[in-house]
Amino acid sequence: MDWTIRDEIALHIAMKNSKLEACKVLLGWLLKSLNLQLLNPKDDKGNTVLHIAVSNSQTEANESSEAEP
Repeated sequence: MDWTIRDEIALHIAMKNSKLEACKVLLGWLLKSLNLQLLNPKDDKGNTVLHIAVSNSQTEANESSEAEP
């Protein structure tokens, strides 16, 4: 997994830009590859993907990430 200079992964960027379909694809990939630990990394501001989803009122993405084991 690649990280930006702001300690972001693709999922952070998709969420920050309200790209819900991209988030779903990335979450699906994480599940299939069993890289679930990548759901919890923090960006340079200390935000996880879930923090970003909630702060952007992206409840559908929030529900998708909470449904994952």
